[in-house]
Amino acid sequence: MNNKQKTCLSGLYINGVFASSTFDNVKAKFKVSHQALGKPLPYDNDKPTMTSSQVFNSIGNASLTVRSSGDGTTLTIDGSYIKWLTGQNVIGTSDLFYLCSQTFQRVCKAIGICPSQEEVDAVEQGEFVLFRLDYAVHCDAKSEDSAIFLQEQIKKHWAFKQRDYSHYGYHETLYVAQSSKRRTFKSYMKGRDIKAKGGLADVLYGKEIESISNQLVRIELTLRNKYLKETNSTRNPDLKLNNPLAWKKKYAKALLKQRIKTLLSGINGMNSLPNHSKSKGKMSNADKAVIAAHSAGVSISSIYDQRGYKRIRNKIKKNTGIDIALPVGQQHINDYFLEARQLLRDGIKYRSNRALFNAMMAHVDNADSNLTSDISDLMG
Repeated sequence: MNNKQKTCLSGLYINGVFASSTFDNVKAKFKVSHQALGKPLPYDNDKPTMTSSQVFNSIGNASLTVRSSGDGTTLTIDGSYIKWLTGQNVIGTSDLFYLCSQTFQRVCKAIGICPSQEEVDAVEQGEFVLFRLDYAVHCDAKSEDSAIFLQEQIKKHWAFKQRDYSHYGYHETLYVAQSSKRRTFKSYMKGRDIKAKGGLADVLYGKEIESISNQLVRIELTLRNKYLKETNSTRNPDLKLNNPLAWKKKYAKALLKQRIKTLLSGINGMNSLPNHSKSKGKMSNADKAVIAAHSAGVSISSIYDQRGYKRIRNKIKKNTGIDIALPVGQQHINDYFLEARQLLRDGIKYRSNRALFNAMMAHVDNADSNLTSDISDLMG
């Protein structure tokens, strides 16, 4: 990224490190009097008690699912609030109240609902209910090669340490507890994600964001309804996490920092077997022992017959992305993990910029949908 491009996003740099943390996907229910809208959906005992509509932003690259209660008293808005408001989800806000208020007011306008001032004020004060909440931070690895390297080391660490690890593609999204109804933790290369979804041609500073995203590894925590409604805030035990008031005073940042610390603890290449096997079809303790032996420099092909070696190699590669046919010694593994840990330590900074976020929202607000790119090219 050249100096001119960097200047556009200068408010997000801390000592030369690109810093961006934000809420992203949110599912929340808001109180607002209105006429029910959209196509009826069967909820309670197959009775059409709610209706649903897909609402696109003006540049056509993001939509929200908006569900209306049959009695016209609540709207449930579900999706990436950040992307719907600005056309991208790298740069956003860590102010949950502000994010939800801006989304609520714009969605109401888009579907022809006029909330009262009291209803708008209630949202701004946190009077709504959360059913899902995603919070993300980016690690600036300084180059695409370093981002690939970091993602690879996280993959090796999680593949061995986490019972519920899964992944897609060689350098694509890595998950811990992907199918959990409570919490999911994931890591992926943001630049490749943006490219796969058509780029950011219609977004304010889209070229600059595309450029910087190539060196970013995104780390994201998803909290789902079961977890939110059952878990109390550690800062305010009287509040459940589905209450927006629990997310004041940078609580999301503290939670994500702790989660990153927990999931990446011991990232030094010295592996020890977990106490329990993974679920059926995943990695057993015996499989993980093979990974440990490989990490120690043992030639796995020398301890299996040809058929057995092919089977275990394919299984480990499919489930973890690790190829045991590639020789590597324990000292190299140690050095790689230490380098990855340093990248995480230096590259993760938490920051959002209200003025930049507002400018990006205004750009989408004022966009002419007839002049933007083909929607079919932008939808992911």
